[in-house]
Amino acid sequence: TYHPSMHRTLLLLLTTTWLLAGCDHDPASTDVTPTNTQPVPEKRCGESRETLFSAYSAEQLAAYADCTILVGHFQEDSVSELQDLAALKNVHTIEGNINIFRSPGFVTLHGLENLEVVDGSLYIHLNPNLESIQALVKLHTVKENLYVKSNDQVPAFDLQWLDGRVTVEGTKVLQQ
Repeated sequence: TYHPSMHRTLLLLLTTTWLLAGCDHDPASTDVTPTNTQPVPEKRCGESRETLFSAYSAEQLAAYADCTILVGHFQEDSVSELQDLAALKNVHTIEGNINIFRSPGFVTLHGLENLEVVDGSLYIHLNPNLESIQALVKLHTVKENLYVKSNDQVPAFDLQWLDGRVTVEGTKVLQQ
């Protein structure tokens, strides 16, 4: 037989279970989406495609930390102090060229994970300690030339991986 007190007891039990389940959430669990993923405000750095700029230390590279678009020719030549480009983590577009060469300090291209478009050429060559180009995970378009060559530690797999994912409107050279 049905008793109204049983209905209230069941309702109370279900409500309590639901509340406790909600309170038992572990914020450190891996299935939680961070709440602080605010979009980065758009910021262009550089005057024109003819602007030449470089960074030879972490302090100099930090000047571009809030940039989302680099305008000009970004050149890293003979850099030994930097191991990566971590400060460029917000850059998604380069309106010009990027040239990373003869830089024994670079081990990875960490910092370029959000780079999607190079509206110019991308050159990565003669970096004896560069072990990976996998940071170019979002790169999909190079509007002029893509030249990755003579980086002895970069595995052939990385070059094949990049070859299969990037559209290049100019010349594409991918060699160890």
